[in-house]
Amino acid sequence: MRGVYYNAKMRDIAFVRSDLATASDLEWIEQRLYLRILTEKGELLDYPDFGTLLWQMVSKGTRPSNLQAMERELIETLMQDPDVTEVRDVTVRIDNDTVSISAVAVTVIGDIDLNASEVLV
Repeated sequence: MRGVYYNAKMRDIAFVRSDLATASDLEWIEQRLYLRILTEKGELLDYPDFGTLLWQMVSKGTRPSNLQAMERELIETLMQDPDVTEVRDVTVRIDNDTVSISAVAVTVIGDIDLNASEVLV
């Protein structure tokens, strides 16, 4: 498996000299998962079911029931990937204006630790 390498910290695809950087195997699955959780559902016109509702749910507050709903949404979003067999250790935290998520995605070729933070504007 090979795909274009997405640099999550830079929020852009990566280049090596003047060519696109690529990712393979477990790294490629990780890239796909980050893309899925950073894309709002409906954002891609040709793929309206791709992505997550997680970022829309953040505006509903930080009550425990809302955080649990966000964790369920994160699990459902990651399970949409055909190579993910299980999602565990899911947490969603909202501190001031920052949303942090973490999870372990169990895939057909290994486990992936996912950690992402977004500053709310």
